[in-house]
Amino acid sequence: MVLVEAGYPHGLEDYRKDMDTRQLLQNALAVAPATTRLAAWAQVREADTRIRACLSRSEECLWGDLAEAREGWSPDRNWWYFEIPSEPGPRLRRDLEGW
Repeated sequence: MVLVEAGYPHGLEDYRKDMDTRQLLQNALAVAPATTRLAAWAQVREADTRIRACLSRSEECLWGDLAEAREGWSPDRNWWYFEIPSEPGPRLRRDLEGW
C-alpha cells in the first residue's frame, strides 16, 4: 500500500500481481472460519479504504476482457482489478500508455 501512496514504482505486471494478492485474500476469507473472517474484515476494510483513496477507476479490467469474463470479475465485487494508482510511477505510466 505504501508503494501506491508514494507513487507506484513498478510496472503493470507487478501491479497486476499485487492485485492478484488482494484477490487471493478475498478467496481465503471466503472459506475461512467465521471467527477468523470477522476478525480480519475490519483490517481488510481499513486497508481497502486507505488504498482506494490513492486509486482511480480504470476503463477496463487490468487483466483484460477475456479474464474478466472467464473469472466473473466485476468492478463492484473485484474493484482491485478495475482501479489503477492515481500517481503511477514512470514504469507503470509507460505501461498503461501502451495498454
